[in-house]
Amino acid sequence: MLWAHGCGRQGGHPDMPEAHPFSAELACRARAFVVSVDYRLARDGVHYPVPIDHVHAAWS
Repeated sequence: MLWAHGCGRQGGHPDMPEAHPFSAELACRARAFVVSVDYRLARDGVHYPVPIDHVHAAWS
């Protein structure tokens, strides 16, 4: 399972305090591996589709 942290692609990062517990709970409930990915945030001149391209690259 690939988890891309939320915040509308404008904030947040995989090192947020809730990132590990959330990923661990997903893994436990789904009985699957969970990979938490980082991507460039949609701010400071970065616009769609850059963040989702990074997530797609992680999936690929």
